[in-house]
Amino acid sequence: MPDLSFGQPKLNEYTPALTVRDVKSPNSRSKRVMGYKTGRVHHFLSDYESGYYYLLEWADNVTDIREQFPLDINETKEIAELINVRHPAYKGSDIVMTTDFVVTIKSGLTIARTVKFSKDLEDKRILEKFSIEQEYWVRRGVDWGIVTEKELDKVLIQNIKFFLPYKTHVCDEKIVETILSEISCGKGRLKEVLAYSDNYFELETGSSLNVFKALVAGKKLALDMEKRFSVTMNCDEISIVGAS
Repeated sequence: MPDLSFGQPKLNEYTPALTVRDVKSPNSRSKRVMGYKTGRVHHFLSDYESGYYYLLEWADNVTDIREQFPLDINETKEIAELINVRHPAYKGSDIVMTTDFVVTIKSGLTIARTVKFSKDLEDKRILEKFSIEQEYWVRRGVDWGIVTEKELDKVLIQNIKFFLPYKTHVCDEKIVETILSEISCGKGRLKEVLAYSDNYFELETGSSLNVFKALVAGKKLALDMEKRFSVTMNCDEISIVGAS
């Protein structure tokens, strides 16, 4: 039996109601991204959606991410009639509404989030659709909210995208120990530490940088992720997680 939440499976058993294949526009910004927490491919229909996903993937308190979450059409039709707004339809037929993200927090709490460009919130029809969606989640005691581009830090997202692919990178422990030891001294620049490691272990140039990325992705090293990353940063700007 799949682990169901609000009528839908969790983690890698979940299938989004909309996928990249469903978006046929040649100008679409849709994309597929492999999820580390869920172990499945995620489908996003805009840069803002994928940007928000990276923030969720990076957050320690998030345990599951379900995008393009389908809402029960019978209930959304009932809500639309109750609040006197037109239900979303295509060619005269009502369609299944979706919520961009349904997120499970480590505490067991679930939140629902819709991602939208801020200027679209001035559109009356869009707000009508949101009123249906909001009532749907209110009935379930789920916190529903709207995320706009104003809440998506571009530098933070770019840094996450830079480090995250190395989350599963296999590292030689001797190289790890050397990099951590050099960084802990807090002297010089990161690029000097990485160059030293490459030379000492006779590695191909850039190999130690990949190890550093893996250490950041694995939260063994911490740095200011809201500041654009550069290998020229000082070692005293990097913290070893758990070090006293």
